[in-house]
Amino acid sequence: RLVGNGTDFTGIADREGACRDVEERFGLSPDDKLMLFVGQQIFQKNLKKLLDAAALYRKNGGVFKMLMVGEGYAKEQLEKQAEELGLSDCVTFTGKILDRELLSKLYVRAQLFTFPSLYDNAPVVLREAAAMGCPAILVEGSNAADGVTEGENAFLCEDSAESIAAAMGRAFADEARRKR
Repeated sequence: RLVGNGTDFTGIADREGACRDVEERFGLSPDDKLMLFVGQQIFQKNLKKLLDAAALYRKNGGVFKMLMVGEGYAKEQLEKQAEELGLSDCVTFTGKILDRELLSKLYVRAQLFTFPSLYDNAPVVLREAAAMGCPAILVEGSNAADGVTEGENAFLCEDSAESIAAAMGRAFADEARRKR
């Protein structure tokens, strides 16, 4: 008998308060569209491509903030890439967050969980995001995207910066669909 990964995240009663807490802590406006990545800052997670996609989305008129939560051997190189792409004003590398309450608030405040990893198998962070009502962008055919359907419970893309950026655009263009 196989049992899939689960999460202890069950929801937050005061979602508005949770959002205010995150906004105060990370200098966000209530109107900021927030994308979130949670995980190791390693190249296997496809994070260089995620930053390239964020730059493309911005170049095409997308306005957003992104929090990159985690530590890892590639963090400094990814911070440098974000700076070179002109994303320093909208992408923040927070470092590791071990406070489960704060992490759950981040998922609540984010409008989009960006997880283009081809490396992960049944990632717990994806289940955490889903439990808190944060829809994800996943690479179609990846292990992380196993069991999800485009537009129903995730936004799927191909493994390219262009396709990830297009998924960001689709997700933010239809608020009702994203919330559903």
